[in-house]
Amino acid sequence: MIEPDENDFLLVHALLTGSPATPYEKGFYYFLFGFPNNYPYSPPRVKLMTTGGGKVRFNPNLYASGKVCLSILGTYFGPEWSGSQGLRSVLLSIQCLMNERPYSNEPGFEKEKKQGDIEKYNDMIRHDNIKVAVLDMVGGSLPNMPESFKTHIQQAFFNNYSFYEETILGNISLTGRPIEDPLYHQERGCFEYDRLLDSLESMKCSLMKINDAQKKEDM
Repeated sequence: MIEPDENDFLLVHALLTGSPATPYEKGFYYFLFGFPNNYPYSPPRVKLMTTGGGKVRFNPNLYASGKVCLSILGTYFGPEWSGSQGLRSVLLSIQCLMNERPYSNEPGFEKEKKQGDIEKYNDMIRHDNIKVAVLDMVGGSLPNMPESFKTHIQQAFFNNYSFYEETILGNISLTGRPIEDPLYHQERGCFEYDRLLDSLESMKCSLMKINDAQKKEDM
């Protein structure tokens, strides 16, 4: 989804949904694009807003600060921006980063250093995908996000509810175990799938009550 900012014509809001068979599946990732006056001759500035308040790094190229590392944006080495590129090409490049093996996006880690590191990294991202990119986003933790995005996210939450529930239940045995970051070895706490299941159910009940109240007002 793409929507221009209401107050600044140089700002554009974008929402990506994680692709199937990746640890980002059915998560909601909100990006803010700032376009320079000489666009398309210079690339836009792009910031990921879905970061758990600056705490979660979702990818070697997607920092907790919101920085997006792409060569076409001038934030990484490689092919540079050209005037033939645009918003769509940036979003497609970001979607490619959010693949089934994000561990391998880190230079020098195309092959795992230790057996099982790729899955450990995916376990970490999959947990944060539910915690931050689903539950936080559905809860409307980003107040500047367009209302159309919030409506879309809430509707998709209901449509995808079974998937979220199955993902949590399929990983519930990890609850309480330390989250291992095989790339950066940062402290990430413990898996909280039991709490995420409670939050998922509570979120569903809260949204259903809100929807029921709105329907009564409309009658």
